[in-house]
Amino acid sequence: MVAPGTGWYLAAIANVDGDLDDDLVWRNDLTGLVVAWIMDGDDLVGSSLIGQVPLTSTGVLETALDLDDDGVDDLIWWDPASGGMGWWKLAARTLAGATVMPYVVPQSSGWRIGGRGDYNDDFHPDLLWRRDDSGANAAWLMNGVGARSGVQSIPSVSPSSGWTLIDGNS
Repeated sequence: MVAPGTGWYLAAIANVDGDLDDDLVWRNDLTGLVVAWIMDGDDLVGSSLIGQVPLTSTGVLETALDLDDDGVDDLIWWDPASGGMGWWKLAARTLAGATVMPYVVPQSSGWRIGGRGDYNDDFHPDLLWRRDDSGANAAWLMNGVGARSGVQSIPSVSPSSGWTLIDGNS
């Protein structure tokens, strides 16, 4: 079992094995490895190597959500410099495929991924985007097959309000 140590950080909370229990996804910045700790409630029952990111990659593992409605969360990557986005499709604790998403949101735009949720009650998880400078929020409404079906505005929260957006996956 992989134990966190030098270079490891908790990158996402995700259901990587389809059992409805949240698992812990770790990334090592020194090796590029991405590993999941398989949880059963609060018990660690195993670990699984998900994949490896090239050390030259500037992509950041932003969040996890089930983009394709197969019961297993997938990993969403974002490269703040280029704005490019990627999707690691997971199946039964392993990487089943990697896709470059057709969306580009550079960090210079002021937007960042702020979390996930179902913002239009269609039972498909959506991506929440936030502008920390203005407090603007918007949801990318996802359609269950990995594509964006629309954008929904969400009320702004002024940065001067003292409120901070938190999410278990950001």
